[in-house]
Amino acid sequence: MTDPPSIEPTFVRATRVAYDTVAVDYAELLRDELAAKPVDRALLSLFAELVRGGGPVADQPPEKVLQTYLLARKGGAASTSG
Repeated sequence: MTDPPSIEPTFVRATRVAYDTVAVDYAELLRDELAAKPVDRALLSLFAELVRGGGPVADQPPEKVLQTYLLARKGGAASTSG
């Protein structure tokens, strides 16, 4: 069985591929970004706890990948967008 043809515009697909291409390297580069920011971690954790199970909580640009990861890990429905 083949996937149905995509209805998203070519530029959206190209942008998604570009972000996906660098996402792993970018996450590794900034892996410890929040390590020295206990207040940021605490606020993100509190926010995630307050909104857990309530649907999507964040749709952030790719440069916020660490915050998105932390929110998702704490149970928030977070994602990145272009």
